Amino acid sequence: MCAPGYADDDLGMTVPPWKIKVVEPIALGPEPERRRALETAGYNTFLLRSEDVFIDLLTDSGTSALSQEQRAAMELGDEAYAGSRSFFRLEQAVRETYGYRHVIPTHQGRGAEHLLAKVLVEPGVRTGVGLQYDNPKEVGADRIVNTLAAYHLVHGPAIVVDFGTTTNFDVVGANGDFLGGALAPGIEISLDALAARAAQLRKVELVEPRSPIGKSTVEALQSGILYGFAGQVDGMVRRLRLALVPDDPESVEVIATGGLASLMIKISETLTRHEPDLTLLGLRLIYDRNV
Repeated sequence: MCAPGYADDDLGMTVPPWKIKVVEPIALGPEPERRRALETAGYNTFLLRSEDVFIDLLTDSGTSALSQEQRAAMELGDEAYAGSRSFFRLEQAVRETYGYRHVIPTHQGRGAEHLLAKVLVEPGVRTGVGLQYDNPKEVGADRIVNTLAAYHLVHGPAIVVDFGTTTNFDVVGANGDFLGGALAPGIEISLDALAARAAQLRKVELVEPRSPIGKSTVEALQSGILYGFAGQVDGMVRRLRLALVPDDPESVEVIATGGLASLMIKISETLTRHEPDLTLLGLRLIYDRNV
């Protein structure tokens, strides 16, 4: 490969700089070395050195280390904003893999769900969800959508715990009505606030520590955040279950959804099922009711 803007004698032409692509080799080191790198970084992925990273999935704007095949696939992609052949290939793969009829491209999945909910759930739209709330206008569209989806799945009383910017506890009645619930600060926003206000503490990766008894500042933070919030969830769920079905609180299904639901369901004692696409299911049900 010739230098940018210089003539290549073999080609007999000048290669424009924007045509030149650099492909860097990547290597997967032994597991002990990778573990040492993580320990040195305090299990904070932001502090890892790029040469220690095999595939960078940290950012949402791309990866910093790609194989030749991955780089070539990117260069062959169609970046058109409309009618892209790359999208049609993705659409076909999603339909074949998941069986979804509709595939909607979005930049940020959770944000898109909430935007869709606000657009689709408005006065005059049939949802089938009664709002047993002092001021129904205060109820977020996402809570209505989740209520509808939860009742569709369990056909009875339920509690939805949605792990997002806030942790929402949505209580679904035996007839599918939204009865109310509780709102608490979200896990990630709480961690951000802690790191911003405590000089000796930093943001850590939200993974389960080796033990509830943290042996380092990182593990202590992970234990306090994860097990602390799990305790909050379990305490709230038990109170809500008892208020919802006093005679048989354990019969109430508890559905976890949202970004951190897959992690929290492993350490919670009361979350009974994980439905990552609960909001999308509710949106589909509302669409079907109104077409």
